[in-house]
Amino acid sequence: MSPQSLFSYTIVLYFLLLSYYGDRWLPPWHDEAVLARIGQNLAAGNGMVNDLVGDLLPGADRKTYWQMPLYPLLLSLWGRWFSFSLHRLRMLSRLLSAGCLILVWMLALKVGMGPYYALFPLAWTSADMTFQLVGNFVRPEALTCFFFLLCLYCLPHQQQGEVSGRRLFLAGCFGALAFLSHPIAVPALIGLSFGLWKEIKSRWAFLVLVPTGVCLFCWLVWAATDWNTFILQMKAHTGHKTYTFFDYLAFVVGGTFWGLTHYLGVPVNPFLWSAVIVIWLLLVYRYGAPAPQWLIWSSALAYLSVTAGAEAWYPAFFVPLGCLLMAFLFHHLSSRFQRPFWAVLVGSLWLLYQLTFVARHWVAVPYIGLEREEFFRDLSRRLPTGSSVMIANFVPDPYFYLSEKRADIKIHQMMPPSMVSGRALKQLRQNLDFTITNYSTKGIPLLQGHTLKSWSFRFGGLADFSKAAGPSEAHLVQLRNNRQTTGDK
Repeated sequence: MSPQSLFSYTIVLYFLLLSYYGDRWLPPWHDEAVLARIGQNLAAGNGMVNDLVGDLLPGADRKTYWQMPLYPLLLSLWGRWFSFSLHRLRMLSRLLSAGCLILVWMLALKVGMGPYYALFPLAWTSADMTFQLVGNFVRPEALTCFFFLLCLYCLPHQQQGEVSGRRLFLAGCFGALAFLSHPIAVPALIGLSFGLWKEIKSRWAFLVLVPTGVCLFCWLVWAATDWNTFILQMKAHTGHKTYTFFDYLAFVVGGTFWGLTHYLGVPVNPFLWSAVIVIWLLLVYRYGAPAPQWLIWSSALAYLSVTAGAEAWYPAFFVPLGCLLMAFLFHHLSSRFQRPFWAVLVGSLWLLYQLTFVARHWVAVPYIGLEREEFFRDLSRRLPTGSSVMIANFVPDPYFYLSEKRADIKIHQMMPPSMVSGRALKQLRQNLDFTITNYSTKGIPLLQGHTLKSWSFRFGGLADFSKAAGPSEAHLVQLRNNRQTTGDK
């Protein structure tokens, strides 16, 4: 079978797998509700505001600064054309992540791998659980990754020694779009420019950064229209991460933070990517191995960016780069020692290892869907007409279900507790009838009341909460005694 056919089958199977996950896996999440609401407000001409969160995040009911603007703008256009349902919004991420896979294949060919070798980074990326789950999720990482890979692909070929300012500027424009999707792209862009400079020995290499610099300036000008709110939101967004130095050291080594195990206790297929980066740096600078330094340095700084960011979603931005580096390492070693069999064997074994995780998730998805649906229906049945509800359980987030099935309910969204304004929460508390809490929010004094019902989630048997920050659970708490739930009537 030709490599082109295998490439096509991989893309189709990946897209079908994510469509099978649908809106069941991952379960609906707080982040998705918040971002979808910003997109809805933009589509309605209300600006980049979030009335679900309101002033719980200072100023979010007026302007949203903690989220870069490109992804919400894209969501607003997509939602206006196709609807703001969770299923349709996740379809956008599926298409973007499939686009990332296409670019991985094209980049593998660009750096000199043969068509069959280029199938390895494609297959490894498509089988990575973190990449899959973020590729079926309403967050900007898939868009950021797509534009950054497109930036890499637009770089001029350097093997003839030519330097094309137009191609460098075009690549920089796509890099700027990656930055406008998420700031984690900025270190990778800096690494890209440095690697280009090491190769071409020309200041033209830094032309890649010019469009990003212009966009950064425009973003800061926009922030200056309400500088105090900008600072408050950024401080809240960065200050809620309470990891220690040793936590970050473990993240950089790569042993503990690859995927969603920290949040949900579910298994993913981690890999010691830091070892691949260190090996390449040694090969290039100690033994003079021929390699595209723009790829090595952009990958190295992308890795530091996602680990320093310490969010379970960020590694999906790096995974395609890591797979390209590992495949190119296999390609180099097999060519150097004339042992292609061993490279193919090890690469195939790694793919089989990844697929064992994919199979476990695939089997669990129907049970996850039933568990989630039972929770949503039971919750909806218990909430009386016209009630005001604070969703503070984060996952599974019932926002999309309640907004579709229970338009009579007034919904508010909680942010992570350390990001919330105590004054705003105290003021909102006076108008709340119920809240839905989890292990991290049920201890907040202003959200305590009479617990009417509790649910726990095992995610189809995947979850091992000894490896997570806490159990996945939801508690329906009555905050005002004058409202009677439907389930109690």
